[in-house]
Amino acid sequence: MRTLRLARVAVEAETLRLRRVARGMAGRAVRASLALPFLLVGLGFLEVALWLYLDGRLKSWAAALVMAGANLALALLLALPALLRPAEDRIAREAAEVRRQAVAAIEERLRLGAAAVDLVQALAAFVRRRTPP
Repeated sequence: MRTLRLARVAVEAETLRLRRVARGMAGRAVRASLALPFLLVGLGFLEVALWLYLDGRLKSWAAALVMAGANLALALLLALPALLRPAEDRIAREAAEVRRQAVAAIEERLRLGAAAVDLVQALAAFVRRRTPP
């Protein structure tokens, strides 16, 4: 009975861990998708700035560079937390540890059960040898 409870604890801990990991991945995906348009706009303004510079209009390219810098800074501001945040948070790591401990306890109980079966079989063989036919 205890083995089944340990298995249930292991499954619940793994479910919690996977939910937390999925939640973190979803958050990073949302932030990355918010940053992408600003990155594309920033690159577009860099392209326009280079064209304006080559065209010889100093004031226009300076404005385009300011816009490109602002867009790239905003993209970096949005993307940096998504890139730096670890995949698993503290609760997910703790759930993984609980699962690991429950699985280890199940393995230990199964080993003890197997040892008990071996002991009973050895005892039965010993009794059979000692009993006259």
